[in-house]
Amino acid sequence: MGKSRVFFPGDVVDRWLQHGEAELTGAELWVRSERRRYRVVEAVRILREVSGAPEAFDMTGSVKTLGFLSELGAELLGDSMILAENAYETVIGYLGTVLGPAGSASGLGGGSGEYVARFLRGDGGR
Repeated sequence: MGKSRVFFPGDVVDRWLQHGEAELTGAELWVRSERRRYRVVEAVRILREVSGAPEAFDMTGSVKTLGFLSELGAELLGDSMILAENAYETVIGYLGTVLGPAGSASGLGGGSGEYVARFLRGDGGR
């Protein structure tokens, strides 16, 4: 079974950092109220295709790392992305994998569900 991953919108992470609710050190995000660490990589959540052109890469509704999108030749501008003939509305942020003891990856497991669900609903985990 694959690793459990979660997308953290960049503006939510910025707000957490400003209020001392999280720490971002290198590729690790510590969410204090969760008492969880996540290995993170910069990523983009692709909300919708807005040009009306047929999607060559079937990106709508997915989360892709910046590295992957760069390899495809995507151009990111604010909350928009251009890839081939398509234009997309996006959210910039981080893709995180929960870290277990001693930095080993583990599933989301019990305890994190409510906090993660709240910030995914858009209230920033408050």
